[in-house]
Amino acid sequence: MIEFDRRPQIYERITGYVLNFSDSLILLHVLEWNTFALNGYIVIRALDLKRQRIFNKDSYWQSRMAKKNRFKPVHPRVSIVSLLDVISTADKSFPLIAIENELVADGKRWVGKLAGFTSTTITIHDLNPNAEWIENSRFKLNEITSVAFGRSEE
Repeated sequence: MIEFDRRPQIYERITGYVLNFSDSLILLHVLEWNTFALNGYIVIRALDLKRQRIFNKDSYWQSRMAKKNRFKPVHPRVSIVSLLDVISTADKSFPLIAIENELVADGKRWVGKLAGFTSTTITIHDLNPNAEWIENSRFKLNEITSVAFGRSEE
């Protein structure tokens, strides 16, 4: 189990199990601290990482609880060759994806389905907070800081 800190640029810390990584992307099975349960997946950019904390000793309560709960991370079979690959393979396997570009719009998450893409952008068909389909949103691939899928809040 590992925690990635992306501060000060990105406030949210991400904790979970690393399932795969490349030079530019990291795929994690996410740990929710509030429930201490595994909850979906997230892909984050390696360039945003500032620090990491590994919970690999039995002296850490987090390690003991993970063993007690018998956490078994499951790989979602999502490609992490590029952000476009992440989004297109996640969109085929999961009902919704969540896009964040925290350096441009901190605290905002777009949830929806892939509507289209080019070599530099993606477009998703958004859901509003009432789970109603609304407009499409376009994102520059180089501004996307995380892609989440399979989480209970999406």
